[in-house]
Amino acid sequence: MKNHLFLATGLLAALLWVNPASATSCAEQLEERAKSDLALPYKAFDQTPGNGWRALSDAGCYREAGELIRRYIALQKEPDRLLYWHQAQSLAFGGENAEAAKIGKAHGLRPADDVLTFGYRWNEFALATIAYWQADKAEFARQKVQLASAIQAEPNVPAVKANRGLLDALSKLEQCFNDPYAKAVRCEQSASASNAD
Repeated sequence: MKNHLFLATGLLAALLWVNPASATSCAEQLEERAKSDLALPYKAFDQTPGNGWRALSDAGCYREAGELIRRYIALQKEPDRLLYWHQAQSLAFGGENAEAAKIGKAHGLRPADDVLTFGYRWNEFALATIAYWQADKAEFARQKVQLASAIQAEPNVPAVKANRGLLDALSKLEQCFNDPYAKAVRCEQSASASNAD
């Protein structure tokens, strides 16, 4: 009996144990990051692991990551469009799909010149992702088919490898369409599903 009590107590302690890294609330982490990271240059804030919004995201503070990006954008004369996309993704990771879709629609699409110059099919990917956030399977499928068709029709464009990566990401969302975004982006595809594309 003592062993069962000891085991039960140990399990309860393990469940209640707070990871020191997460001991600080997400709101507190946001304010700490804001003090230093809002002054970072774009690449350090947006593209460097462990810096800027990525530090909050890594800690599971997705909404706060989106808020830090919003604050950063407000300080920029000409914010890079990718900041808005990362803000939308952060909000979607935090379960705020409607707000993510709103930001994605307003700021997430790229100029048509990107397609003309490089063959980069970001907009089909972005529109499919926005459709995912809105739980619109028909629009999601339509945009995914457009992306797949463009890859087949344009196998030699400079962005073909990037386009294939975008298609792979959409295949994950499709495989786990009914799951939260944070889970679906990491969806493990079955062999038959990945071969279907």
